Amino acid sequence: MKKLFILCLVPLFLAISNPVFALGSRDDGDANTKEQVLKLLLKLITFRYTAILLPPEDDSSGPGLGNSDDNGDNGGFSLNPKGVIELQTAGFFNKKFKWEIRTRGLGTVTSAAIHCKNFRGQVGAVGVTLEITSFFHDNWRHAKGKFDEPDLGNDCGWEDFADVMLALELGRGYIKISTEDEPDGIVGGDLVNIGLY
Repeated sequence: MKKLFILCLVPLFLAISNPVFALGSRDDGDANTKEQVLKLLLKLITFRYTAILLPPEDDSSGPGLGNSDDNGDNGGFSLNPKGVIELQTAGFFNKKFKWEIRTRGLGTVTSAAIHCKNFRGQVGAVGVTLEITSFFHDNWRHAKGKFDEPDLGNDCGWEDFADVMLALELGRGYIKISTEDEPDGIVGGDLVNIGLY
């Protein structure tokens, strides 16, 4: 509700503060106004996303993990969650993400990554490789980190923070956890918006 209220105020603010901008002018002054408004919105709103990490029921489920639609032929999923990840915008003007992950019973976890999904819900390439940046952590059983941009040259086409943010808002972000025994991913889940603060 807070997001909707603030987004409804943006056109009004733009029209009052700069009537020329409201009519569609593209000069440098108007571009600066637009940038300031967007920064203000990001500063006022904290976006949060979460995913429940679920394993496939059996090995016949193919590449799909967790609660993603993937190819539509995943079979079914275990109702025994193996972890959870939470992301939220942070930093000056909320221009980076901080994340926290908790897992259990997965063996030796080697990596975690955010994958992009196409419009059909199929999980694709790695867009952001998560790296533990917290000083105190229990390996991947309880870890925290931050990122402010996607992997360089990723196959998702994500070039900056805004691309990652847009993908998450459109429901096209998927987290996948890999272990020594399962390098292609053992658990995963869709990242969904759980609220604004």
